Amino acid sequence: MLTSEFHYWIGQEKHTAISRPQISSTVGFQVNPGGKQQGLHRDDIDYHVEDGDRPMMLGAVTAIMKTTKENGATIVIPGSHKWPASRCPYDHEAVPAELEPGDSLFFLGRTYHAGGSNITT
Repeated sequence: MLTSEFHYWIGQEKHTAISRPQISSTVGFQVNPGGKQQGLHRDDIDYHVEDGDRPMMLGAVTAIMKTTKENGATIVIPGSHKWPASRCPYDHEAVPAELEPGDSLFFLGRTYHAGGSNITT
């Protein structure tokens, strides 16, 4: 899905370039008790793209402990990867990705998501 193929000519010889996915960043994070929710965002904004015809990124959140709505599970708006750049996201549209240790949430970089708030003490 993230591999692209580009065809071009040099003189009368046709060439093909293939761009495979790259790991562009890795992040470890923890939402401590009392931690506030991030603002809903798309990770693709790092690349300054709008309404592209291909996904720019694939995100993955993997739990190392049980994540719940109460302890700051990532929130995500399913289907928001199809929205135009002009569409504003709202918190009430998001659902928590409650995960067991080892579970992963995968999403396209155009999907609105955020680190949830941790209301535990």
